[in-house]
Amino acid sequence: MGWNLFGGLIPPTANHTEEKEHRHSGDSGTEEEFEILERGEIKERRYSGDSEFQLTQSLLSQVKADENNENVKSGGVAYKDLHRMNFVINGQEIDRNFINKLHADLIKNDKGKKNYRLFAKYVFIKMFKHAKAEVPDDHILEELITSCNQAGYLALLPIQMHNILKEYQLSLNDPDKETIYIDCSDENCVSINYKSSIIVRNDDDPEKEICELGSSLEFTLRFQNGKVEYENGKVTLTIPEQLKDYKVGRKSLLGVIV
Repeated sequence: MGWNLFGGLIPPTANHTEEKEHRHSGDSGTEEEFEILERGEIKERRYSGDSEFQLTQSLLSQVKADENNENVKSGGVAYKDLHRMNFVINGQEIDRNFINKLHADLIKNDKGKKNYRLFAKYVFIKMFKHAKAEVPDDHILEELITSCNQAGYLALLPIQMHNILKEYQLSLNDPDKETIYIDCSDENCVSINYKSSIIVRNDDDPEKEICELGSSLEFTLRFQNGKVEYENGKVTLTIPEQLKDYKVGRKSLLGVIV
């Protein structure tokens, strides 16, 4: 069964003999190669459990925000989002009150200049220091300012899932639970894990919650050779059993996802 979330991820077969597959992306028309991770132990219920997929470099690049967007480029998106996000850095939860105080102090001292990128950089540095973590290289900090927000890392999975679920008259709430986990012990390398949980609803009865769809997006930012590179991308989906009942014609939603 194919998983079309990103236009062609194919989970491993029962005997794991096929490790790579080429599929065509439905959106771009380009051919993508997806490397497959071995699945962990599958639970007794066929349609529940975690499915892991490794992202190729071309697909991993899609987690980045559009740098041509003026609001992204100026740091405006980061400035608006930082105090609304949940961060855990090197295992330490960053209290939102800590971030809100930083925001309040910055607004007070800004005098209308709206230096949003400087604001966001200051907040990131303070969070890393507060967690007693290594402060990343400036190039990585700038990458976080650009893409660690709703225009970048937080957008990829919800958008792709929305595009699939709408065919089945299902919709998603904004993420109910979401946290950005960042680990940094080397200024030139940062590990990111964005975990979220989204409520799935039926368009015909939007008040009714069908299930909770969990996901995580993991990758590494590494500064080398004068640029920031994205490495080791992986998506994990926690597939609820309730989704097995949804079909369009003969096409099962679970068949599309897993």
